[in-house]
Amino acid sequence: MKKALLFILTFVLINQYSISQFKEGYILKNNNDSIFGYINFEGSINNSMRCEFKELPEGESQVFKPGDIKAFRFTDGKYFSTMEIQVDNKPKTVFIEWLIKGRASLLTYSASAADIRYFMLHEDGSFVELTNTPQKYLQEGIEYERMKQEYINILSFYFRDCPPLQPKIENVKFNSNALLKVTKEYHELTCKTEDCIVFEDKTRKAILDWGIYTAFLNSKTILNSDLPENVYPTNTFGLGLALNISNLPALYPKFSAKISMVFFSALFRYDTTDAWSLISDDRICSIIYTRVPIQLTYKFTQKKFNPYLSIGPTVNIRFSYKQYDQYLTDWITRSRPINSYDSGISPFQFGINTGFGFEYLVSKGFTLNFGYDFEICPQFFGTYVDDHSRNINNIVYLRGYFKSKKKRL
Repeated sequence: MKKALLFILTFVLINQYSISQFKEGYILKNNNDSIFGYINFEGSINNSMRCEFKELPEGESQVFKPGDIKAFRFTDGKYFSTMEIQVDNKPKTVFIEWLIKGRASLLTYSASAADIRYFMLHEDGSFVELTNTPQKYLQEGIEYERMKQEYINILSFYFRDCPPLQPKIENVKFNSNALLKVTKEYHELTCKTEDCIVFEDKTRKAILDWGIYTAFLNSKTILNSDLPENVYPTNTFGLGLALNISNLPALYPKFSAKISMVFFSALFRYDTTDAWSLISDDRICSIIYTRVPIQLTYKFTQKKFNPYLSIGPTVNIRFSYKQYDQYLTDWITRSRPINSYDSGISPFQFGINTGFGFEYLVSKGFTLNFGYDFEICPQFFGTYVDDHSRNINNIVYLRGYFKSKKKRL
């Protein structure tokens, strides 16, 4: 229940308290009138569905849907225009994003982070999607999957008037940077009278912060969900490093990605008061491991004091494991000689974490991060099929980011 409420709280707060980031730009109305003002930057996915615009920084905003306006553009940055494409075999009007405009223009539409589509608009008026669909095939009775790479033949056909470019087309990757590069080179080789326009956000740079991570771990192990539990919670300190990547071009500005690596040495004990008389040691096992949480973080503000919420997966890498008393293990798991309990553990344990905290900008080169994570990991102790054990961690941590570096991605 506790973890479910925390997950719900995370998403509710994100939805309720999202703070906009308006950047200078203009909209192009359907009658070709341009109106300059401020546009809410919401990332490529959201901006393909809506344009929130206001003429003055403190004025009222108005939301335009695809078709309400002809186009909109951030100053010296991203450019979107109304176009109709096929989505699920049905026509749909969207704000499509222009990556480059020239003799051949490259456009993209992102329905989600996992569904990015590319289109080419040639100077002859041809509008075609660059596709790369998966294809299944059998080889020696085993089914495999490969990509058809139809986009290579499409590029070869429309760029056929530029033979020097053909070898590069044969090896071009199916991603924004590679397709943009080959399209730009085609324009430069075939058009000497005017430059192509690359619509990139020149002001958008990823920020990398890294520093020391210290944590206090309170860990509760549940070995058999259908039996009363008498495992003592273990308390231990950890030390490691953390990396924070913010201002990512693909994400809404208030989202960032965190990855940490912290070392723990945890000893688990059991209340043996009512246990079998042959049990002489209350220690179950000790584990030395590295905890690696990967978190998507949402900051409510972008000021000196920044509260945030986070969620993501966790990978625990076990380097050392020691079991102490086999009698205790058998007692806990209710094992018998005919159904012996294998106390070995996997070198990897995966979990889900969610948390909250705040960052405080102490100085230009130092940011203090204090937070709390709640984490649950299944299959912690033992390997036999009937084991339903899991591990629940409460982690209070202190992160100090002491170096920042801006990097263009």
